[in-house]
Amino acid sequence: MLAARPLQPQWPPVKDVLSGFFLVRRDCVENIPFQTAGFKLLLEILVRARIGSAAEIPFTFGKRGAGRSKVSPKVAWDYLALLTRLYRARFALPRIAQAASGD
Repeated sequence: MLAARPLQPQWPPVKDVLSGFFLVRRDCVENIPFQTAGFKLLLEILVRARIGSAAEIPFTFGKRGAGRSKVSPKVAWDYLALLTRLYRARFALPRIAQAASGD
């Protein structure tokens, strides 16, 4: 996703940061608080954790046999909220409400 690209300079290069299929060593993510809402955990791991290298192994999804996609306006909103938190943390940006009130 292009919106996450500016967060990437210190990551190992990963093309699909929204993948839900990944492995990570436990010692890379121990004691790091991650958000509990949504399912974009890999993006947050790549930004906050101590990841030294990454490898991508391509896979192809089969046709959906039953059920529906989880993509919804709420998922898009959760993703934007996560990006906002990660940008704020990465670039030390203040919250808009705090900046406006002088806190």
